[in-house]
Amino acid sequence: MTEITIDNINSLVIEQLEIIANQNNRTLSEEIKVILEQATISKTYHQLSKTKHYPLRGKPIIIADDFDESMPELWDALGE
Repeated sequence: MTEITIDNINSLVIEQLEIIANQNNRTLSEEIKVILEQATISKTYHQLSKTKHYPLRGKPIIIADDFDESMPELWDALGE
């Protein structure tokens, strides 16, 4: 097994990508493009799934003038 060091990490990564590309019958550049596309899709999905949607945020709230007036007919209806 090859020891991974700062000096040889790039060549080891490229070597592994070439193996994966060959297994998938793609060139190295095609394989890298597929990996980058998948990473972009994954990142976009992750960002969208974390986005909270509050459709009413920022909308004005209008309260009727008689909002807090008593409603005896409601209480009568509830008592029946």
